[in-house]
Amino acid sequence: MQDDVIKQKKTALKIGIALLEEYCPDAFLDPDIQFDAEEKNGIWRVNNVFEREGISEDGQMWTIDGGEIYVEFRKDNGEIIRIGVDD
Repeated sequence: MQDDVIKQKKTALKIGIALLEEYCPDAFLDPDIQFDAEEKNGIWRVNNVFEREGISEDGQMWTIDGGEIYVEFRKDNGEIIRIGVDD
């Protein structure tokens, strides 16, 4: 059995950020952009992290996640599965 090629979160982040910068360069115009990586079922997903929040007319606080750029790739061999934008 082959060992995983991308074992650590910090390695996945470096690879994911490099790919996203190549394919989604406009997202990197914001100097405060932040990224996170999560592994699930042998797939790494690296995406930008941000929250949009506000207050509704009735005074309730709300937060919307979305509009993130992401890349997914296999932990065992690094194969890119998809690069995209969530709306």
